[in-house]
Amino acid sequence: MSYFRSFFASLLLFSLFPTTSSAFSLIDLIQPVQETMQNDPQSRIQAWKKLIADTQTDSVWQKLNKVNRFFNQLKYVEDKTLWGVKDYWATPVEFLTNNAGDCEDYAIAKYITLKALGVDVNRLRVTYVMSSQAGQAHMVLVYLEGEAKTPLVLDNLSHDIEPMVSRTDLDPVYSFNHNGLWLATREVVSDQYVGSTQQVSLWQGLSGRLARERFL
Repeated sequence: MSYFRSFFASLLLFSLFPTTSSAFSLIDLIQPVQETMQNDPQSRIQAWKKLIADTQTDSVWQKLNKVNRFFNQLKYVEDKTLWGVKDYWATPVEFLTNNAGDCEDYAIAKYITLKALGVDVNRLRVTYVMSSQAGQAHMVLVYLEGEAKTPLVLDNLSHDIEPMVSRTDLDPVYSFNHNGLWLATREVVSDQYVGSTQQVSLWQGLSGRLARERFL
């Protein structure tokens, strides 16, 4: 096993999401103009279902934008505060019920919703990155657009969807979807495949809860 595979396996095994003693944090970078959903949990879940029903015939670009903006309305709260643990990957229902979550929850909710909307899962990657601006780990959703499979970033830090090459503040580490795991680079299409998502315990726990909820 190569050094990079060993590093990657260790990263997954211990579910490491390192932070640094930066003067900034992701919560400091959230756009202050965001409007938080004020409805009760059931109303938020119904709004999500309505979004899925109403957006089925939209273009992929419209779906990306609507889903990105929908979930970006929710509040950013770190897992330690919300769940009392270092890392917890919430289902969209849990995310909407709490009206809050951290970067993994935004990325996963967008991924699951776009998958439900018929967007090709092979073009969707939940991507773990390091944020140079925040000085800590971060997670975004990436969509591979067009024949060139240009990586577009859906980020809870911004309503705007931008190419990865424009996001010089993000340093990709690895990415995944239902079909597997890849070491990540800025050229997502040339990623090195490293195995299945069975290596990611948090993803396995999430998948079990999704199956029990049967919302989608």
